[in-house]
Amino acid sequence: MHKIRSTILFLSILTVPAFLAGCGGKSSIFDDNDGDGYSATEGDCDDTNPDIGPDAEEIWYDGFDQNCDNADDFDADGDGDIGGPNGVDCDDTNAALNSYDEDGDGFSTCEDDCDDTEPAASPGAAPLESDGGCYLDLDDDGYGSNIESELFDMGTDCNDSETGLNPGAEEIWYNDVDENCDGNDTDQDGDGDSHEDHGGGDCNDQDDSISSQLEEVGGNGIDENCDGRVYNNASGSQTFNNESQLEIFCSSFDSVQGSITIVNSNIANLDLSCLAGVTGAISIEYNTYLEHVDLSGLSTIQSNLMIYGNNDLEQVDLSGATEIVGGSTSIGWSEDMNSINLSSLHKIINAQLSIQSIGTTVSEPWSLDLKALNLIEYGTLNIANNEYLDSIDLSGLSAVSPGTLSISNNNHLYEIDFSTLNSIESGSYVEIIQLNSLLGVYLPALSIIDGYFSLAYNNSATEYNFPMLESITNGYLYMQSAVLLESFDLSSLTMLDGAQLAFNYTGLSSISLPSLTSLNSGAVVTVRLNDYIETVSFPALTLVNDGSGIEIEYNNSLQLIDMDSGPDIIDSYIEITNNEVLYDIYSLYNLSSASGSTLRAYYNYQLCNSVLDYLAYKSGLDWYSVEYISYNNTEC
Repeated sequence: MHKIRSTILFLSILTVPAFLAGCGGKSSIFDDNDGDGYSATEGDCDDTNPDIGPDAEEIWYDGFDQNCDNADDFDADGDGDIGGPNGVDCDDTNAALNSYDEDGDGFSTCEDDCDDTEPAASPGAAPLESDGGCYLDLDDDGYGSNIESELFDMGTDCNDSETGLNPGAEEIWYNDVDENCDGNDTDQDGDGDSHEDHGGGDCNDQDDSISSQLEEVGGNGIDENCDGRVYNNASGSQTFNNESQLEIFCSSFDSVQGSITIVNSNIANLDLSCLAGVTGAISIEYNTYLEHVDLSGLSTIQSNLMIYGNNDLEQVDLSGATEIVGGSTSIGWSEDMNSINLSSLHKIINAQLSIQSIGTTVSEPWSLDLKALNLIEYGTLNIANNEYLDSIDLSGLSAVSPGTLSISNNNHLYEIDFSTLNSIESGSYVEIIQLNSLLGVYLPALSIIDGYFSLAYNNSATEYNFPMLESITNGYLYMQSAVLLESFDLSSLTMLDGAQLAFNYTGLSSISLPSLTSLNSGAVVTVRLNDYIETVSFPALTLVNDGSGIEIEYNNSLQLIDMDSGPDIIDSYIEITNNEVLYDIYSLYNLSSASGSTLRAYYNYQLCNSVLDYLAYKSGLDWYSVEYISYNNTEC
């Protein structure tokens, strides 16, 4: 039995090669008969043709399956739509484009249907859109939806679910519905000013020549600026000598084509509240009995306004004035005055406002409310010599750009509110000087000084704070002659560029600029004639460059100068002179370089020349010159 099994196994082994070779030596399905690298069992669908096999490049529309993937040879993109020369598929390389109309709107993707899953979106969906694009029109009003989509174009219909709302609809005004989709339901005349009952100030919303944003013409019986008054012009200049003349004028007119003169009159109560406009100058001067001036109806001052030399004048009402845009407005030399109302003044442009020598004989303090003022541009605001003025509110002023702001010689002024001032721009001049009662200056929003800013002779000031000031560029910040000054805040100051920063004649005991990193383009820091300063510190300074300098002079208590950060001094200078007790400048040993620069050190009687010797010859500093031999300490 064992012999029989062995014989069968032997015959089976002999039979397998014969089967694999085929009968009579013919090939089998395991052979690669056409030499293309694949046999029939490996996916070659025609093993007699070397041009047909899994790696072959398909030639579409020839009736042959070259790459053996069993795909339809007439549907290259596999979308089920026949392509090729006799097919209907407009792009047989893109399955998203075919001749099927999936949503039944009459357009296929081959016919530019942008969304073939939405019957309301097609090239013909919005015939009233001007460009003939492919839009979504859900309410079938002929306008495409204004919804942003990657599928369809954005149309002009602001409410595509409501047939009556579209660009072709008639607007029904002031109903909080935008029927015609123009974004406007409250400005019928399109002048940019909504109806006065609907968020705007337009008193006639069917006439674009009438608006609260326009200037009054006057003399035509029309209220162009919607202030509720119809101006009637008096032609020619007007002169008033008594109050009855004022009453007669106001009964017929409210504007003047010319100037107004009230000089040396008998008027006590000057009521011109009816006056809305004047083209020329207004002169109210040297009226012996004058006590009150009411010009509250005047909104724009465009020429000279002089209220001057009226000794008994107590009050001036300019509460309606919103802008001074020309000439010089001067209110002054009135001994008894204690009230000026400019509460609506927004801007001074190409003009001057001067308030000076007011209330010199009145012992009651008074305040000046200018909080509505937000801009001085090519203009001047001068407030000077007002003996009992005690506070000024400039909390709305954001910029001096460029212009002049001068507050000086107001002996009882103790407070100025600058809470929103953020920039003093190039060409501007700001001075706060000789205010003997001022307690301090705080500018919490000031970030840039490109102009001139002087704080001087404020003998009661104890602090100057500019916590957000980051740079001074081509400008000046002078803090000088403030003998009670105890502190200042320049903690954010990082750069001086072509600018000057001075601390002169102050009561400070120390000066530190913790964030200052660079002086450029001729910038100078000056510390001079400060009797109480003991230390001067620049802990972050890394660069003094291009003609810039540090001047530390005549500080009788100064002992220490700190520049531990080791700045580069390049083509610049350091001047340390006449500091009687200064002995410690060892931090200057940390200087990284002094290329092309000058060190001057004279009359520092406690400063060792040996220290200066070391600085002069320290390797790598490369000074241009060191001048120090005279009047320092030669014995230590």
